[in-house]
Amino acid sequence: MAMTIERSAFGTLASGKIVNLWTLKAGDLTLSISELGAAWTALETPDRRGRLSDIILGYGAFDGW
Repeated sequence: MAMTIERSAFGTLASGKIVNLWTLKAGDLTLSISELGAAWTALETPDRRGRLSDIILGYGAFDGW
């Protein structure tokens, strides 16, 4: 199983520094981690019926963090 890693802009701090979001994908699992405190922002995994669902409680956008 191959893993892919993607980087994308997640938000901008008051200082103007861009905070990136790193997304790791391996098979049916997808994990997104913010550079801001290494916070897990999303973990998508299939349920017992195979439907993907995000199981991390948190905010959907940078402003909440």
